Amino acid sequence: VMIPLAIGLILGNLDEDIRDLAEKATPFIIPFNGFVLGAGMNLRDVVKAGLPGIFLGLISLVVTGFFCYWVYNIIFARKRNKAVGFGIGNTAGNAVVTPKAIGDSDPSWAPYAAVATAQVAAACVTTAVLCPLVTMWLHTMLIKKYGPLLTMAEPEAAPASGD
Repeated sequence: VMIPLAIGLILGNLDEDIRDLAEKATPFIIPFNGFVLGAGMNLRDVVKAGLPGIFLGLISLVVTGFFCYWVYNIIFARKRNKAVGFGIGNTAGNAVVTPKAIGDSDPSWAPYAAVATAQVAAACVTTAVLCPLVTMWLHTMLIKKYGPLLTMAEPEAAPASGD
């Protein structure tokens, strides 16, 4: 993850054409990223973890989502609240390996690693499904309260060369 990020950061800052290409490609990458994440999730983990795993996902969604919504709006919102901060209220897929890593590093926790792994996987699936839905619901509520968001004005067209 870090190597492609670092390469993109360096190339995007060195070459404006690469930066423009990357900006134009972003809308096409998002559906593929979502597909890859969704295909890697296992609904059997949700069943295996049961209610504690789903409850862990709900706690993560509500606590992280609303905390980040609040912080985002304190730091970035100028004239009105935006729902975008809530959009990061999910459990990342790489969190699934944390219980095993803890069990491997401290054998006294090893007996709990399998159950905790299933619960964290269930939390990942739960938040992956609910986070976009709740964020959209919150966005809709904010639009009803404040009206539609204003978009930035389009930049004026540059004069053609040679004019």
